[in-house]
Amino acid sequence: MWSLCDRLREAWRISDERIARADAERRQAIAEQQLGDPGLSRIAHLLLDRFNPDRLRVQLGHDNPHTLVCDWLEAIRDAREGDYHRGPPVALFLHYPGKGTGKTHLAAGAALRARAWGKLAVFVEEESFIKRAWAAPFEDKERLAQLPGDLAWLTVVDDLSQNPGGMAVARTWYDIINRRWLRRGWTILTSNYTLEEMVERSTLSEAAYSRLAQMTRGQTVLVEADDQRLRGRP
Repeated sequence: MWSLCDRLREAWRISDERIARADAERRQAIAEQQLGDPGLSRIAHLLLDRFNPDRLRVQLGHDNPHTLVCDWLEAIRDAREGDYHRGPPVALFLHYPGKGTGKTHLAAGAALRARAWGKLAVFVEEESFIKRAWAAPFEDKERLAQLPGDLAWLTVVDDLSQNPGGMAVARTWYDIINRRWLRRGWTILTSNYTLEEMVERSTLSEAAYSRLAQMTRGQTVLVEADDQRLRGRP
């Protein structure tokens, strides 16, 4: 009986992986161009392997945030979407009121690791995304929201509530968060403010707050440290 030899089967496997990787890179490049950040150049250096977890102050009985983020990524690596009742939480909320503690580094590093796996990862920070969303022609607004809201395997929203919000800001973030919630899409958010404070600042609506509470299972990852930008990178 005729059968494939091991060498040919391995060659086909390598070829399939190369094609899949090229397709993932193409989709990633298109997504970044539409978001106005080709190559994720602003965060390219913020790799998880370059993060120093020893500079974080960890509460007794809690995992180091660096370990937690890495373990969460490994746990979801082969899952297309999350589950609100089983498995890892659908979203991580990285919070600390101080600046420069490493929240952005951890979140960006997660996006870059997902991208290295061939996943479509989207990184947006509040100020630039809001400005781009408001300035976009009407026909482009839906496409802009689809990338972080619907299409990405992992969406990172960085520095939420950096500026005081308002109805338009809250509506913009509700649109993104609601899409992630409906699709149980893997999500990481960072902020110097708690979710409750963001509601008070009109960054989040009550509906967005409710969805995030379910996505994170009401948990906050406290990234506590001194300002690393004043003493060197974490």
